Amino acid sequence: PHKYDPTVLGVVANEEEVFIGCVADQCMEQVNKFRGSTFPSVLPEEVQDSLKEITRKVGREMAKIGYRGIFGCDYVIDDEGNIYFVEVNARKQGTTMEMCCTLENSLPDGCPNLMEIEFFAITQKRLPPGCMELKGNPFNIYWGTYNHKVEKDVKTCRGLEDPGSERKMYERVVRGHQKKSEHMVVEHVGRDVIVKVGSFLGRVISVGKDRESMLKGLNEGKLKLRSTIEGAI
Repeated sequence: PHKYDPTVLGVVANEEEVFIGCVADQCMEQVNKFRGSTFPSVLPEEVQDSLKEITRKVGREMAKIGYRGIFGCDYVIDDEGNIYFVEVNARKQGTTMEMCCTLENSLPDGCPNLMEIEFFAITQKRLPPGCMELKGNPFNIYWGTYNHKVEKDVKTCRGLEDPGSERKMYERVVRGHQKKSEHMVVEHVGRDVIVKVGSFLGRVISVGKDRESMLKGLNEGKLKLRSTIEGAI
């Protein structure tokens, strides 16, 4: 039994330089079914620091066998606070875009973004000049994602409009003053599609200025997704 399922994103440049991005909390259903993530993590800062350093050590070991680029480490933390390493994913993560947007809207102007960091890591085997890791959550960015998988065979009755740019949504919420949150539904399967049990229907992304408004947007997005289902077949 465990309480938390954190994930940490990093970039391997060489055996010494490993960039650590953000710590997010994975949302699991039925113990081990991944459905999304939320940021910032609710874990204490000292626990997040430990997760980052473990991830950095993993990245350095990956560098020894020639790996370069984005990777992610998943963990579980039990009720007593013990950290258990679960796996390393040597690829871009499901929330890489959200991590990109978080760093772009949190770090000082001129800092390289996540894709630039990976480009330097792969092509030059080093981190770019001016590279800076995120400390805390200085602009109070809260985001959540939800991957909707159907629990029975269904057919969609309508599609959803193009949600626009996720980057622009982040900018409107973080740098604007009118909205506390926004959400969008992406990767919807479309209209008149038979979706088999356990298959992917669409993905919700919500960004807010506090956790409550972010979670509200996430729930609204889930309802929007469910409204596209005609019924069981």
